[in-house]
Amino acid sequence: LSKIREEFPDRMMATYSVMPSPKVSDTVVEPYNATLSLNQLVENSDETFCIDNEALYDIYERTL
Repeated sequence: LSKIREEFPDRMMATYSVMPSPKVSDTVVEPYNATLSLNQLVENSDETFCIDNEALYDIYERTL
């Protein structure tokens, strides 16, 4: 992300990230990885959209 920012400094950068939920996944390192990546997203992007994985799963369950 930082290399893209350096190469294209005049462009707006938006990111869409899905935040982990213990209800949906049982992988132990997901919250840790999300916490570490959040700093990079805030520092290197102009817009960061964080979406809750549990909310996406609920929408999926109700729709299908």
